[in-house]
Amino acid sequence: MELNLRQAVINNVKNSDAKQLGEIIQESVGGEDAVLPGMGVLFELIWTNAAPEIRQQLLQILHTSLQSPANVN
Repeated sequence: MELNLRQAVINNVKNSDAKQLGEIIQESVGGEDAVLPGMGVLFELIWTNAAPEIRQQLLQILHTSLQSPANVN
């Protein structure tokens, strides 16, 4: 059975409740780079299932965050 990264991430979190998902995300933020692909899969799910207004809000948050001096390395 071949399992791709996307499906592996989904399988690892699909039985988590909202609180657990929040904890998974919070623990991943600023953590090891190895978790970034998993965060990308989670963002893909959010993006795919978000209404256009939510997508615009996410883009605005991202844009504002990228302009913050704290995020410039």
